[in-house]
Amino acid sequence: MKNISLKAFALSAVALSLTSCEDDSSLLISEGQAQFRIIAPVDGDAIFLDKDYPNNPALTVSWEDAVYNGAPTQVNYSIEVDKDGDNFDSPYVLGTSTGNSLTFKVSELNTAAATIGLAPNALGTMNVRIKATIGTVGAEPMLSNVVNYSVTPYLSYLFKDYYFVGAATAPGWNNNNNNTPLWRNPSNSSLYEFTGYFVGGGGGTSEFKILETLGLWQPQWGTNDGGAQSGALAGNPATQSGDPGVFKITGPSGYYKFSMNMATGVRTFSITPYTGSTSTTYSVIGMIGSAAGGWADSNQINMTPLASDPHVWYANNVALANGELKFRANNGWTVNWGSNTEYSGTGTQGGPNIPVTGTTYNVWFNDLTGQYMLIPASN
Repeated sequence: MKNISLKAFALSAVALSLTSCEDDSSLLISEGQAQFRIIAPVDGDAIFLDKDYPNNPALTVSWEDAVYNGAPTQVNYSIEVDKDGDNFDSPYVLGTSTGNSLTFKVSELNTAAATIGLAPNALGTMNVRIKATIGTVGAEPMLSNVVNYSVTPYLSYLFKDYYFVGAATAPGWNNNNNNTPLWRNPSNSSLYEFTGYFVGGGGGTSEFKILETLGLWQPQWGTNDGGAQSGALAGNPATQSGDPGVFKITGPSGYYKFSMNMATGVRTFSITPYTGSTSTTYSVIGMIGSAAGGWADSNQINMTPLASDPHVWYANNVALANGELKFRANNGWTVNWGSNTEYSGTGTQGGPNIPVTGTTYNVWFNDLTGQYMLIPASN
């Protein structure tokens, strides 16, 4: 009996020794040595991101090897960036590599800057670090030093805008005549609409199309369904090589809502009479707020109504700052509109302040619907 016990004890000791060695090996592999360092950029480096050259190289990040104890293993690197002071609580991963260097384009770095919250057209600080990991279970990541990198990003306006052209609409058949934009739904950027005055009757003066870029005839949108008041959109060059047919207001001249869904695979439109009241008009519509220079009455930026529609207002080439604004009527606060969505939205009476990212805008406002558009003038 004693012999059996001794043998069992010896076998247990060997097994324990093997397990211990295996664990030690895992621990050795998962423990890094001294912190590795970023070679480039260095603290204090800075760059101005030029939106006219989005594919130019903007930043090259290079770093030392992260050396792990134990058997050789592949090291995976993530280049992380965050806004200065945010302590990498929710870092943006700029790129990944198994090597020691990565180069990023202007557009890539600008997207990173916007994502972490750096304001456009202003110098901001982006913190850069490298996180190294290996495939071993339980391995702890190694972190490099942090480099402070200064960036001046540009406004990253990623939306598509659409404009009216044609005899039934305010600009006529001039493709660069302060053409009225369609309002974009902030909850679904494929949905567009406009409520306003159209010339009707079904003849040549009731025709119009949709353009994507002021001053250019392509891309353009219309319909091949004649005088249909709803149906499929047709576009050159999106759906065909030739120009599409015109939209028509077959009813009498008056107020209509034009809607279109630009989602790929859908692309439909509708024209419906506007049934709300158009009797209330305002002598003044203005923008006011910290984005417009302050909340004092003297800071109000007055808008101009369309000659053909007293309910649609515009102000072109308006320099706005980072801040907030509201729209208001007749130089007072009795009637005012606000919302919480940037660039486009629907203002409601007494609603919240509209957030604004500073740049120069063409601003449009519809007092029938409260809908507004802030379109970067250089877009």
